Amino acid sequence: MGLSKTCNSVWAFIGCVCLSPLLSSSLSCKVQSVQEKGSRSPIAVNVLSLTKVENTLKSVTYFGTLEPNRSRTLGFTVSGKIKTIAKRGQKAGPDELLVALEVSDFEEQKKSLQTRLSQAQSRQQFQQLQQQLSVLDEQIQTRRLLAPFDCVVDDVLAFENSLVRAQSPVLRILDTTKPRIKINLPRRVSERIQADLEVYFVIDDELVIGNLVERSQTEQAGSVFCWFALKQDLANTSYKFGQIVEARFNIRTGKSGFWVPLSALDRSGEGVWSLLLVETSNGASIVSRRLVTIGQLNDKQALIDGNVSQGALAVADGIHRVVPGQVVEPRLVKNESEAADRKPAK
Repeated sequence: MGLSKTCNSVWAFIGCVCLSPLLSSSLSCKVQSVQEKGSRSPIAVNVLSLTKVENTLKSVTYFGTLEPNRSRTLGFTVSGKIKTIAKRGQKAGPDELLVALEVSDFEEQKKSLQTRLSQAQSRQQFQQLQQQLSVLDEQIQTRRLLAPFDCVVDDVLAFENSLVRAQSPVLRILDTTKPRIKINLPRRVSERIQADLEVYFVIDDELVIGNLVERSQTEQAGSVFCWFALKQDLANTSYKFGQIVEARFNIRTGKSGFWVPLSALDRSGEGVWSLLLVETSNGASIVSRRLVTIGQLNDKQALIDGNVSQGALAVADGIHRVVPGQVVEPRLVKNESEAADRKPAK
C-alpha cells in the first residue's frame, strides 16, 4: 500500500514537470493574442456629413404627343375641276403651289388679250385691254391654292380631275415651323410646373428642351392638358405629328430630409430602415444606430428623415463591417446624393 502511494506521487511529479512548459507556452500565446487585439487600430470607415434639404426635387417621366402649332383647311372661292393637287405627307414652303384648278380657257383668253394689247391703236384701247388682262389674272390666281406657311399636307380631301364646289375643303395642312408637345398631366403635377421650367423631350433619339406655354382650363378625371413649346428647330430631326414623345422633368415635392446613398441604409426583417452614425464620446468615434423613414427613393439614393441632425456623420458604405458600439476611424467623403436636387432630369 505504501509503495503504491509512493509510485503515484512520483508519476504526478513527473507529469507536472513535463506539462509545465506546454501550459506556460499556451498561456503566453493567449496573453499575446489579447494584447495584440487590444492594441489593433480602429477600422476605417467612410462617412458623409448630412445636409438637410427643403422642398426636394423629384424626377418624373410622362408621355405626350407631338402636335403642330396650328392647322388649316384650304378650299377655293370658286368652283372648278382640279388639275393638280399635292399628296399627303408632301411638304411645302410659303407661296408654293398646293392645288390648281383647270384654267386652260382662261389661258387662251389671256393669250388673245396679250395679242390685242400689243396691237392697240389708242391709249384708251390699251388701258381697257390692260384692265381686262388684270381681271383675267385675278381669276386665274383664285384657281391656285398656295401654301400660307411652311407646312406638310395632313389630308387630301379631293382628287385630280374631280369637280369641286366653292368653299368645299380640298386640303388640310399642318404648320411645321413650331411643333408643340401635348401631355395629359395630373392636376397636382401641372400646378408645380412653371413657365421657366426646362422639360426634356426625347424625339428621334435626340434630347430637345421645351417650356410650358399653355394649360387647359378644364379638368377631366383629375388631369389637365398642357402644351410645351420646343426651343430647338426640328429641321434636322426625323419626326411626324402624332408620334409618342417621352418627357422628363423635375418637380418640387414639398418634402424635406437628408439625401443618403442606398449603401448607407440597412433594412431589418420587419421592414424597418436604419442608418449608422459615427458620434464622438470621450475622444473616441463610436458607431450608433438610428431608425429612419424614407420619404423618397430612386435608383441610387434615398431621402430619409428621423432622429438625425444637421452635420451628423453617417457611415456611407460597408455597414456590414461595423456594429453599434464599435470604435472606428471616420474618413469624410463627399456626399454625391446632395446634388440630387440640382441635377436636370435628363
